[in-house]
Amino acid sequence: MDVHLPRSGTRGQPLGTRICLLLAALALLMAIYLLVSPLERPTAQGPPFDCGTAAAPASGPFARAVCGDINLRRQLQSGAFAVAAIVLAGGGWLAFGPAYRRGPRGPAFEEDPDPLPADADH
Repeated sequence: MDVHLPRSGTRGQPLGTRICLLLAALALLMAIYLLVSPLERPTAQGPPFDCGTAAAPASGPFARAVCGDINLRRQLQSGAFAVAAIVLAGGGWLAFGPAYRRGPRGPAFEEDPDPLPADADH
């Protein structure tokens, strides 16, 4: 009796893709941190001046004069990390393939239309 069972599909995860996705996730977290972390400008006397965040800079002419372009620099740093995350994820996918690949499939299981053995009387 010859029984052909289908091969089970295997899920392969290329190591390079997983590493690139991990690094992309870390770069994305760094971009978010740079975007929302508070910015302060040290002063000669007293406490540091609050310049807001890169996402919500301090407003007003005095705040712009004290803070200068610190918010713009932080926005550019955050954007650079976001672009790096996209390049890492896309490059890892292009170089190593998708994170989940289906393995080769075997022959499909075909049921015998006549369940009785061939030598049995019908």
